[in-house]
Amino acid sequence: MEKKDIHAQVFVRVLARKPGWKEANFQVMGAKVQLVGILAEKAKFTTTTARYCIQGMVDKIGDIKSGAKVQEAMTAMAEATTLGFISLEAVKYAFDGQKNPKNQAEVLNWLAQGIQEFGFTTMTPKAYISYSKKALAAVNPQVRAAGISLLGVMYMYMGGNLRMLFEDEKAALLQQIDAEFEKMSGQTPPAPFRGLKKKGAAADGDDEEEGDDGDEDAEQAAGPGMNVVDLVPRTDISEQITSGLIGELNDSKWKVRGEALEKVEGILKQAKFITPNIGELPAALKGRLTESNKNIAKQAATICATIATAMGAPVKKHASTLLPGMLVLTSDSKPQVRATAVEAIKTWEEQIGLAPFIEDEILSTALGLNKPFIKIEVFGFLATTLVKYRTLPGDLALSVPHLFSSLEDRNADVRKKATEALPAFMMHLGYEKTVKMTGKLKPSSKTQVCSILEKERENIPAKPGKPASSKSGSKKDGSSASSPDEQTEKPAKTNKRPKTAPAKSESNSNSSAVSSAPPVNETAPPTGNGGKKSSKEKASQGVAKGKAGSKSIRKKKDEDEDTGPALIMNKGKDRRIRDEQDLKVLKWNFTSPRQEYIDQLKDQMENCVSKTMMTKLFHNDFKQQLIAINMLTECLDSGKEATIASLDLILKWITLRFFDTNTSLHIKVLEYLGGLFSLLGDEDYNLLDHEAHSFIPYLIIKVGDSKENIRKLTRIVLRLLTKVYPASKMFTFIMEGLKSKNSRQRAECLEELGGLIETYGLNICQPSPPKAVKEIAAQIGDRDNSVRSAALNTLVQIYLLINEDIYKYCGHLNDKDMGMLEERIKRSARKTAAAPKISPPQNQQKTDDKSANKAGKSGLPPGWRDAYRNPSKGPRPATAPPAPGKDLNANRPKVFSLDLDKLGLESTADNYSEPKLEDTNCVDDLLTKPIVMPQRRAQKPSTPNNMQLNILISQIASNDLAVCIQALAQLDEVLKLDDKEKVMGEHVDQLLVTTLIQLRMAFSKHMGDENSSKDVVRMYRCLVALLMSLFQCSELAQKASKEVLCDIINGLITALIDDRLMAFDEGPQVVRSVNVLMVKVVENADPNHALGALIKLLHECVAHDSNSPKFTQLVMKCLWRMVRMMPNVINQLKVEHVLLDIHLFLRAFPSSTWKERSTDVPLRTVKTILHSLAKILGNKVLNYFTLISNPKESEVESYLKKVLRSSSRASTGSLEQVNGSASESEQNNNPHQQTPMRSSPRRAARNQDLTIIFSKIGSKENTREGLAELYDFKLKYPEEDIEPFLKKTSQVFQNYIERGLRNIASERGDKGTISLSSTMTKSQPISTTASAPIINSMSATDNENLSMTAMRERLKVLRSQCGIDNAESSNNNPNATQQSGTDHQPPKEPLISLGSSSSNVQASQQQNASQDHNVEDLKKRLDRIKSSLKK
Repeated sequence: MEKKDIHAQVFVRVLARKPGWKEANFQVMGAKVQLVGILAEKAKFTTTTARYCIQGMVDKIGDIKSGAKVQEAMTAMAEATTLGFISLEAVKYAFDGQKNPKNQAEVLNWLAQGIQEFGFTTMTPKAYISYSKKALAAVNPQVRAAGISLLGVMYMYMGGNLRMLFEDEKAALLQQIDAEFEKMSGQTPPAPFRGLKKKGAAADGDDEEEGDDGDEDAEQAAGPGMNVVDLVPRTDISEQITSGLIGELNDSKWKVRGEALEKVEGILKQAKFITPNIGELPAALKGRLTESNKNIAKQAATICATIATAMGAPVKKHASTLLPGMLVLTSDSKPQVRATAVEAIKTWEEQIGLAPFIEDEILSTALGLNKPFIKIEVFGFLATTLVKYRTLPGDLALSVPHLFSSLEDRNADVRKKATEALPAFMMHLGYEKTVKMTGKLKPSSKTQVCSILEKERENIPAKPGKPASSKSGSKKDGSSASSPDEQTEKPAKTNKRPKTAPAKSESNSNSSAVSSAPPVNETAPPTGNGGKKSSKEKASQGVAKGKAGSKSIRKKKDEDEDTGPALIMNKGKDRRIRDEQDLKVLKWNFTSPRQEYIDQLKDQMENCVSKTMMTKLFHNDFKQQLIAINMLTECLDSGKEATIASLDLILKWITLRFFDTNTSLHIKVLEYLGGLFSLLGDEDYNLLDHEAHSFIPYLIIKVGDSKENIRKLTRIVLRLLTKVYPASKMFTFIMEGLKSKNSRQRAECLEELGGLIETYGLNICQPSPPKAVKEIAAQIGDRDNSVRSAALNTLVQIYLLINEDIYKYCGHLNDKDMGMLEERIKRSARKTAAAPKISPPQNQQKTDDKSANKAGKSGLPPGWRDAYRNPSKGPRPATAPPAPGKDLNANRPKVFSLDLDKLGLESTADNYSEPKLEDTNCVDDLLTKPIVMPQRRAQKPSTPNNMQLNILISQIASNDLAVCIQALAQLDEVLKLDDKEKVMGEHVDQLLVTTLIQLRMAFSKHMGDENSSKDVVRMYRCLVALLMSLFQCSELAQKASKEVLCDIINGLITALIDDRLMAFDEGPQVVRSVNVLMVKVVENADPNHALGALIKLLHECVAHDSNSPKFTQLVMKCLWRMVRMMPNVINQLKVEHVLLDIHLFLRAFPSSTWKERSTDVPLRTVKTILHSLAKILGNKVLNYFTLISNPKESEVESYLKKVLRSSSRASTGSLEQVNGSASESEQNNNPHQQTPMRSSPRRAARNQDLTIIFSKIGSKENTREGLAELYDFKLKYPEEDIEPFLKKTSQVFQNYIERGLRNIASERGDKGTISLSSTMTKSQPISTTASAPIINSMSATDNENLSMTAMRERLKVLRSQCGIDNAESSNNNPNATQQSGTDHQPPKEPLISLGSSSSNVQASQQQNASQDHNVEDLKKRLDRIKSSLKK
């Protein structure tokens, strides 16, 4: 019977009738299943028919007896219809319609097998991903295992993008998925053998060629034309890219921009796959790629790569916006930034191909920039990428001129990368066309470029083969069968040899065999891993099979056992340093290496180098060690980061080689060190002390080697070391070399010391110039003539710096040594005066050529010796000499011209001509003409590197004030840069320490010299200006440590109280500047460090009675300002540290011991800090005793509890915070204070008014208003007792209020006066106009004097409120008493308004005397109150 005569649906529906697919008899059920399979094979089986039996099949697929038959029937149904339909219906019912886990597992297993048999063409992965996640989340392990197996099969077809869809799963489950993917990663999708008949029928019966069956089946298996990434769900993130986020990306603050980029990363990570609509994000990222902050630029490049991966091929629409920025980013000097940019470019190339780079002239524009790093990275990228494409747009020729210029570039790396990319360019453009393009070059350049083209012609690779695809697939659906990239051509059966390839010969048979091999990749590389695997499978078909093939494969496997880099990136340096400091490992210090040191180094290097490298490094044969050094030299270019990460281990290994006896090995090691330290200098790397101590002492031993060439190379390395390590520390190591018994070593060390002193000055001498010069002078008496000569030469160099002072520094020398020194100094003076100009030797070029040849053999770049001896001179380019008549402005290196870019000057294109001479006949006309001065070009401020900063900062501590002033001025310019926080962030403490040293030198040395007064004042001005710039920047001020702040405040206060500074002409102005600087230090420094430093200074002042009282007073004034700032900085304050400092103070100076002292103001100051903390924090302050070992025994806790109790009871606590100068014990024990004043609501209202009035009086701004309100209050309520409020204040404050009330009375013309007295009681009421005057017997003269005194006092109050010093006026007042000299000022005066004149000192002494008198009165009153309470 024919298919059309069998009604399959009728049979199936009959079989489905009751009991249907739930038949209990397994034999009957088996027959039903077999009948369904036969119907699917023999009859016309449609999807409608399949729906009637799929559920029944799924119910029985897990049955032991019928399961195999069910799977065969379902396979037949899938072949009759499609696998996609049957499998999707089966999976849906298995997970949504029934709950038997065995059925679910078997359905997934059948699906995995069916995909391999039918291929992946009819599958829609999006529908299966959700069910796969359900299977992974199942409780049954069989279901989970089946789900993982299914994912492994899908991975063969979908590639690595499948992994991204399951990143939210648990770590353990992801580990199993990754293991399955790893198992499938080396496998190629099998060719489908089911479902082909249906496809052949759909193709109208066209026959297929037999030879292409395998390839076509493989393409069908992978799904020709199927873009796997398009099958996954995508998220539209345009709504999340808001205008606010774009504004943050363009914000002027780098922190805000960085946070915005992190937000974008979070959005992309959450979305995983996105649509092409991303709003204004590309334009915002474009600006971030080219900004100066390289961390943000690097982060932006990473985001661009993520966008390309998440968006796929549609990201091409944003190529013109983002690609130029990524290409420009490859020009950065930091390798990490360049590597990130290159990875982003590669990611974009994988998604959109190379055509967009070329069509929009993006590539040629980037190569046109005159930046070497961008050419290195881009040509390196093109060398590996161009060979993957068969055809590219013709605009590729626009990049050829830049390629030709790079072949002649002075940078060796640029030439190398351009040469590597040249064959790939010729593969696309053709050799003949490339040679024709050299016609635009100049004759000299054309000759050289053509020779390079001819040389590289043999290396032109063959074009990749055309991708094969099935004809049936292309006829069925042209869009799906065609390549996803427009750059591909139509399929071809064979690969033809390019016409431009060279003829085959015996010499290049291997290269021709390789070039004729099948292609490695398709024209547009697919994004999934599956496509890559299939292309590798095609490439492997061209390899010969048989025994020869198997032997080559085995040989290749043996060679690939260790193909990784020689140096492995390892981040364990910090841990190694910490272990050595903690003595967990042996410290690298020995006279000769023992075996335990070698074993320790082997263990440490095991994770930092490859196995091959490890074997060669510690091999007994020196030849293997030479190979290891060559490998390390290669890593200087290819593995800079790994070299720096393992630098300490490499230097330790080199020290072991210093103890070998092989000369060639030593030379090779020293040559490698030259290249290594040149690299570190270019990378602006600072050698760590740990690395220096384990290497430099052993290097200095080699400077005394018996062979001259080794000594010469060692001197080169020592000079290069100063690029990466401070010269002052190098000086210490070289001084240790003078103790050697080797006379050559001592002589060489002395020569090196002389060179360092000549370059950096005498301040480089450690530990001090006198001690260092004395040790050098001791070498004059050495037995060896070379040592004596070297010592004398070094001393002559010192003499040129300090002149006759050298004899003081040398100490006592015998007559013979002194005579030799004097004679050498005289001879050097004569030579300096009559030194002729020396012309360069003629044979210098020959010497350079010889050294270049030697360098080529050693693997280092040509001219490296001259570069190391004189790093400022660059090597000559490897180009031919210019032709005669060549334009002076041609693109060639100008050896003797200024490099305007490096100097920070703008270059102009003006052609300067010779000046025209004026006619001298008309002299009058010349004299009347205005003089036009030439304009100087403004020099761009350049950012100094770490080494330059270290030198500038060290020069601040110079004995020479001129050097110090120059360094201060240069650093002040550095602090004006926009990125000063980044530049100076790590040097704040270092800068403050050197300024402190100069302050101490000025106090002890320069202040006594009257001749240098102008220089001292100038130095003070520059120093204060520098510190003012530093502390005005809050970010830099916050980085000053507590110890350094303590010292700098000590130095500044010492300068404030130095009377010698006031004696200079401009001394008072300097003092005022220091005054302002002190305020900035207290306000802008870290409040924790500032408060801790001030408490420490107060501690030292109290401990040493010899300190100046004015010094202690200034420290306390700084603390008072900190107390006023405390409410604003309480969130930044580490209260536990403050309480610990105060605890240490009170433990050293308990409150009970202050009765024996003349004043207790320091104690009250410390308690004021505690009082303020208690008022601000309340009871929470008791939670900050974590750093105090035993809080119960601490006086701090008891005092804080007392303050908290009193504040909870007192209704007028705010007045205590304003005026709190009375002692705590008096406040607690005063009977008037404990008066509640709650007898009536009227009394309570009056008390509230008095509280407000006294608060105003205590305020600096509202003092006058408060006194007027108090005067009006006493007039209105004469019977009101204000004694409880006055008892809370000091005697000085009471006197101030009394004088103010008297002044108001005199101004208003009242006959009576309101008088206040600290000894007044309730039986002595205050008199007003309504009561009898107290002073009723005053004469007219007294009244007149009283009026004058009142007016004077009023004037002083106004002057103090305006910030005018009253010291001079108080001293000129003959009628003022000692008490009034201190009582006229309000209690809240500015923090630091001090000079250094003698009048100020006298005023402060008078004030201290009056305060002491008041304190004694208070103590006596307190004793009387305590005695009355005891009774």
